[in-house]
Amino acid sequence: MTTAALEAETGSTVRPKLPGLESTRFLAAMAIVVFHLIWMAPGLAIPEQFSFMGNYFGFAVPLFYIVSAFGLCVGYAGRLTTAGEISEYLRRRFFRIAPLFYAMIFVYAAYLYLEYGAVPGLAVTASSALFVFNMIPQHVTGYVWASWSIGVEMLFYLLLPVLLIVTTSFRRAAALFAVSIFVTAMWTEVFATAPSTLKDFGQFFILAHALYFAAGILGYFVWRAIRLRVSLVRQSLVGQLLLLASAAVTLWLMSVGSTLTGAYGGPAATKLVWAIAFAGGVVGIALAPIKGLVNRITGTLGRASFSLYLLHPLVIDVLKRRHAFDWFYEVLPDAPAFLLSVVLTLVILVPLSLMTYKYIEVPGMRLAERKRRRALATRATYGVGTG
Repeated sequence: MTTAALEAETGSTVRPKLPGLESTRFLAAMAIVVFHLIWMAPGLAIPEQFSFMGNYFGFAVPLFYIVSAFGLCVGYAGRLTTAGEISEYLRRRFFRIAPLFYAMIFVYAAYLYLEYGAVPGLAVTASSALFVFNMIPQHVTGYVWASWSIGVEMLFYLLLPVLLIVTTSFRRAAALFAVSIFVTAMWTEVFATAPSTLKDFGQFFILAHALYFAAGILGYFVWRAIRLRVSLVRQSLVGQLLLLASAAVTLWLMSVGSTLTGAYGGPAATKLVWAIAFAGGVVGIALAPIKGLVNRITGTLGRASFSLYLLHPLVIDVLKRRHAFDWFYEVLPDAPAFLLSVVLTLVILVPLSLMTYKYIEVPGMRLAERKRRRALATRATYGVGTG
């Protein structure tokens, strides 16, 4: 069984193949790598023409959330109705995330001690290992670098069965999206004047990102309606139009849109427009996986996007502390030096990520699949129900 087939099977037994989602994960991961390269290596001179990357590529994390919500709805809508199904779903989610995350906890324990002489506290390590750190203000950023979003994602995994039971139609998904806009706006408003000790909690807690997950769920119902009501030929056209509209709005947001929406509607309004743009793009690429974006390379790297995400801060920090980026800036103008810094990071990061995907992530998925089959065999043998 190929790893792609394994992921599809461990997600759902009849899940449609949507290669556009994997490619979108890759694009989001690349944007985050560049974003963190800029912010983790502040000594790098970033040419003006690339400044938008440092300002807006961080929104690739919400794109991950929207893709995640959309993809999980495709795989699980209508299939999490019994205790057995929910238990199996949670087991698969755990084994998809935990093996690599736990490996990185050990890696960071060694790296932080050897490079910085730092020893993480027992409490922060335990909260990360138990995936509860998003609910603890002092630990919300996570012990593993950039893992705050994993804490958000794990809470969403817990909430998804309830959300799918409640959200069974487009109207209900639209209502959920409306509620999420209000919740995110209120949360953002409350923490706008919070003490500095709570700023991170206000920024990284799941409620600050609720509208992105709700946008992904709403996007699923839009996608489903299009598949049911629009001919196959026209589905591709609709998808392409959605992609064009999404790209246009995203470019507008990165030019003047974010500033304008923030000035007139506040941070929540900016998040709302980004969520709509990204959700439209996800629906579009699910309907029309155009070859320029969706291909074997982007699909393979998209499946390894979790490794790309967890490993990249470590790779960047090692290169920065070894002054690797400085070599380029000493002999080249800023623009090519910056681009070569990105290339060097990827040259190291991509092979490492493919290795950890193959030797850590895939075995975790296979273990989850073995447990699923063993449970099915037990039920068949002893007549145990799933309710």
